[in-house]
Amino acid sequence: MAVQYKKLTKKELDTFIEMRICQLREEGAKEEVDLKPALVDYYDRHMADGTFVSWLAVDGDKNEYEMLTMHFWIDTIHQELAVLCLLNPFKVQYFPLDSIEEIEPVVTYAGKKKDYAYGVYFNITINGKKTSVGVASSGRGSLINRNHRNQYLDDIQKLKDVIWKAKLKD
Repeated sequence: MAVQYKKLTKKELDTFIEMRICQLREEGAKEEVDLKPALVDYYDRHMADGTFVSWLAVDGDKNEYEMLTMHFWIDTIHQELAVLCLLNPFKVQYFPLDSIEEIEPVVTYAGKKKDYAYGVYFNITINGKKTSVGVASSGRGSLINRNHRNQYLDDIQKLKDVIWKAKLKD
């Protein structure tokens, strides 16, 4: 299995929403209301303004999505960064924006020319503890080319900009 990481886009949104609804059912949510229209609206708005970012783990051989995703959003009322990790067990963590000290992009290059990369990550330092978050990985598949690498780095910068902008609103 060659797992590759990719940023959630509108193309995968229907599948992503179905996974989210399944997750809610497993957690005990009742099906009294059709959640899909509200979730489509929510994700469209928040993906567009950069306040919701998610990466999917894709089995490159089967083009199937696994529940290995992380989502970030900013609670501007409580001044917190929320991180949702859809692994077993399901977990949401909240971090005060003031506790976020640094977000630093990291690229592991394949060769000295830096045309291709094995992976793109970012390190986030919260209360002095540095954690690495995978954005894209070649796994056992194709290397990441310069254009894709630059797009991932732009996405990391957008996430950082949104967090820093929210921190400054205080």
